[in-house]
Amino acid sequence: MKYIKSKKHKRYRFPKDCEEGLPYTEVIEDGKRIKVCENFEKYFHYSNHFSINFSSSIIHSKFLRSQFILNNIPRFLNLPEYYNENREIKIEINDKIDEIIIGEGISGLSALENCKNCILISPNFDDEIFLDPLCKDCSLKDKIKSIIKNNSNKIVYGRFIGRFDEGLVFRLKDNYLVIRKPAKVILASGSRFLPPVFPGNDLPGIISRRMYLKFLNLFKNVVVIGSTDDAIRTALISKSKIFLKKGTENFSKKYLELAENEGIDILEVNELKASRKGKKIVLYHDYGKEIVDAIVFAIVRQPRIEIANNLGIEYNFYHKSHIYLPVHNINGKVNDNYYVTGGMRGIYDYELSFLSGKIIFNEAIDEFYAELKETYLYHYYNKRGEEESSSISPYFFGNGYVCECEDIKLKDVEEQYKKGYRTVEEMKRTLGISTGYCQGKICSFLVGDYLNSNKLITFRSPLYSMW
Repeated sequence: MKYIKSKKHKRYRFPKDCEEGLPYTEVIEDGKRIKVCENFEKYFHYSNHFSINFSSSIIHSKFLRSQFILNNIPRFLNLPEYYNENREIKIEINDKIDEIIIGEGISGLSALENCKNCILISPNFDDEIFLDPLCKDCSLKDKIKSIIKNNSNKIVYGRFIGRFDEGLVFRLKDNYLVIRKPAKVILASGSRFLPPVFPGNDLPGIISRRMYLKFLNLFKNVVVIGSTDDAIRTALISKSKIFLKKGTENFSKKYLELAENEGIDILEVNELKASRKGKKIVLYHDYGKEIVDAIVFAIVRQPRIEIANNLGIEYNFYHKSHIYLPVHNINGKVNDNYYVTGGMRGIYDYELSFLSGKIIFNEAIDEFYAELKETYLYHYYNKRGEEESSSISPYFFGNGYVCECEDIKLKDVEEQYKKGYRTVEEMKRTLGISTGYCQGKICSFLVGDYLNSNKLITFRSPLYSMW
């Protein structure tokens, strides 16, 4: 068994999600990148462990800036031992592609079906709908498969890695594709779940809904943390309890009724804490404790704002739902060049996500509006002119890690806040958040939420590994 340890506190770690670019999804062995989720049994570690804990602000003190320490730090970090300098880099520049869809989700495929001149660029098609047992026999899944099959000539497999001076750059299997000036870009890049913050929140066995669905057979007995319909949808699969921060409930009437009919307990708490007990994980809460195989979080779907920001799209913090959203209208239009769909709009429902890809082309508008009214997102469009008041964050239950890449805890952020630092960028410069492997894809959003900040950091290219 291989052990993954954090850089500073030397704690055992494991990915919370298998998405490329997130913490601990890759390790380096003999100078080669290894995908951890493809080697689950090899790297998953159950035991409690001794760890070294200290404030991350110490790292930035003058005492530790000696040349000797700076020269030796890389020896203790998870870095490749070598790069292949002889690797041939092939670049294809395409000026003919006029309309592109970036992303692999339901909404992107829906847009592809309705767009005559588009190509869709995606690393894969592993949307939750293909993993969700509640959607085992749903017709939409068959529809999605049909779109993929019938539009195979308009699909390119690759990863968007950022906007450069040369154009939009995509990493393909054997080369790079550069699209200089597309007239229309549809962002269907989806969303992700951010982890809750509490003591022990970095332990192996605390995983996202998406990872739970991927390894459903390994985690039989779980509890769920979340405040939206995704939490109930997860609990309906696992037949488990749901815990959420007091005052953060954002469930729809439809799913509350489903939870009641299925006997799903929903408990509001103020504090949580986790520890390991052999192969089990223990979750302590206001009313007692739960001993389970895994803790699954499905709190709120956070759009992948780093992609929108990299493309120059403005975004704001939507206080009511505690998510950052690209600035767009109800039809998904950002401006004459950019559109957003599905998870990039915070949409979590499969059917609604599919419809969001259609309305860009003025299809199924009435149906989309009717479905949207049943979600908490409708407030964003219907009452945007009203001043929003801050609400209780659904993420914070105690002093846990907000940045697992750099071992930074909520207490570290609180200390810097007391010193007068109020922005995510200032926290980056004083604590080092967003400077680790994930480059802010998790921590900047959590810290931004804590600070109630309207802006995060600047997400520069490349957003993902260049190879």
